[in-house]
Amino acid sequence: MVADATKHLPGAVVGPVGIVSQDSIDAFGQRLPKDRPIHDQSFSFCSGQLLNNRVIGDELTPGRYGFALLRFIHKIAALRAIYPAARILLSKFDFKSAYRRVHFWAESALQSCITTKGLGGLDLALVSLRTTFGGSPCPSIFSEISETVTDLTNAIICCSDYDPASFPSHYSHLLGPAKMEPDNVPLAEARSLMVDPEPDEFGTADVFLDDIFSAIPQLDGDSPGDRGAQAALLALDVLGRPLLPDGGRSLP
Repeated sequence: MVADATKHLPGAVVGPVGIVSQDSIDAFGQRLPKDRPIHDQSFSFCSGQLLNNRVIGDELTPGRYGFALLRFIHKIAALRAIYPAARILLSKFDFKSAYRRVHFWAESALQSCITTKGLGGLDLALVSLRTTFGGSPCPSIFSEISETVTDLTNAIICCSDYDPASFPSHYSHLLGPAKMEPDNVPLAEARSLMVDPEPDEFGTADVFLDDIFSAIPQLDGDSPGDRGAQAALLALDVLGRPLLPDGGRSLP
């Protein structure tokens, strides 16, 4: 819509778009510079309270993302101590465009407008119908989803009766074969830890925002990587409520 139209939207707040610089990695682990557009919701065009400062932080679900990698490394080391001669296989799944999957309340959407130049230089306004990069409550909002998926993934991994072959997800065919080091590559020995990560014998999963990663020991009779990779897919499948063939929902 034309930018001037925001004057007629009750409670509309406009903020600029910014750019944040971060690093990514390529297939060989080399760092690559990466720019990401964000909604600068810590900016104010007037003397009013900044949008992010209006958020009541005490009412948000605490996010648990901090130290996810360190926790995961501790769990891998603990699994190695339990299984000194077994392969430990890793898997990772990305929710992909996580913030674009969660809708704002109408009031929040109106307070997350951005302006941009359209064709012919016309000033346009966009209402953010979904959670934004730059909004302080958004990591907490998505945490409620991603950590629920991860908790279910861990419950599936730790279920002794779970058999990926007899109870696969609808997306199991998308998985490629597990990639493993040659048999002549020695397994590292686990060192003593100063913390007790309480590892489960079947493995574990953790999450950082929209990335679920798991560490699973390959035990006798296991297909390589099936248990960890399939458990995360199954959790996403169940909570995503897949469509039935006739277009209906699988759950009421």
